[in-house]
Amino acid sequence: MKPPILYPLLFALFALPSAVCSQTVSEESTAVSIADSIQARYNYAAKGESKRYTFLEFGATYCVPCRQMEGVMQEFRDRYSESVAVTFINVALAENAPWAEHFGIDLIPTQIVLDEKGRTVFRHTGVISADDLMQAMVLCGLNDKEE
Repeated sequence: MKPPILYPLLFALFALPSAVCSQTVSEESTAVSIADSIQARYNYAAKGESKRYTFLEFGATYCVPCRQMEGVMQEFRDRYSESVAVTFINVALAENAPWAEHFGIDLIPTQIVLDEKGRTVFRHTGVISADDLMQAMVLCGLNDKEE
């Protein structure tokens, strides 16, 4: 005996909305946890630390332009170690997908600078020289003569 057409309609009515709702809840949870992680890791003012900025480099190890940014990241680590934390976020890794989504990363490399309270103060997509990034940082308040 052929099942009535009512069964697929009931499935669509009851099963699909719950799947959509559970996906929305998990997306909200991820967004909240990333925001909490940013505050926990990069809110130096709340933690009483001396860092004033975080330089987040979103890229991938297979990406040639991203590898060009390695020198810029190292220069910031060497020159501003007391005031700038430098972090590479490999968007090719599944565990970093929520970070890329939170910051709206569509293209790599992308640089984001957070202030001492974990707020975005600068964003750039593509390769940027250390000098150009430094000029942007000076506009954000970093003293070029700090270290």
